[in-house]
Amino acid sequence: MSEKLTIDCLYINGDSWVYGSELVDPSRPDLQDHFHPIHENYRKKYKWPTLIAEQIGAELINNSEPGSGNDRILRTSIYDLAQLKMQGRRVMAIVAWSQLHRFEVSNQGGPSFRGFVNPNDPELPRGVREFWGTWSSDYCDLVKWITQMISFHSFCRANDIPVLGLSVFKKPYNLLERHISSKEFKPYLTQLNEICDLPAQHYQFSLESILKQYTGIDYGPGGHPLKKGHMILARNIENKLKQRFTINQPEAPNQLHS
Repeated sequence: MSEKLTIDCLYINGDSWVYGSELVDPSRPDLQDHFHPIHENYRKKYKWPTLIAEQIGAELINNSEPGSGNDRILRTSIYDLAQLKMQGRRVMAIVAWSQLHRFEVSNQGGPSFRGFVNPNDPELPRGVREFWGTWSSDYCDLVKWITQMISFHSFCRANDIPVLGLSVFKKPYNLLERHISSKEFKPYLTQLNEICDLPAQHYQFSLESILKQYTGIDYGPGGHPLKKGHMILARNIENKLKQRFTINQPEAPNQLHS
């Protein structure tokens, strides 16, 4: 039986697959600048978060950013959702976790943050190259991601925010499956089930895996799905939402019963 929700906004966070990178208007090949307003309008119209928000009739608040790692996704999601709760908003959250090796640090000790995305970037600071080359591993990245998931779902549970969790890429959940049945990971599995409600989430079937089931999916030069891919993702994610939730919008003030 689906859970009944009343929401007035849909909060979504993730990386470039959620932001809508490379969604440029195909009717305007003369505009090479991807940040031209025409392309920006096209991106906002056809990215899958917009399509889902339109279907459920909720305001979209999308803080996705190209290159986002899970550090940023967790940090900004908690901050943004805390603000929305302070404003009295009835919010539902969709978080799409990214590649595990990405991370961020405080930018020169200030309030801004700098993310690091690609270990093969020739312009990396020496300390970052050393970290990825010597101190980073799939195992520690997996433990970090599990901790991030538990932290995020715990925050949302404490604030009565319904959540649908997604993975953009298939490798993170494959790593989780490889280790989760071990005795060492049993405490994590307990929390993933009790706090994150892992079977009810969509972590086991990544966005890239969804699209691999279909033919005729076009991708940009950087590997991001284009319009058809976003439409398919929207349909799949919307179906997952409908399986778990019956979503309503709050009544207008003049419709409220006295």
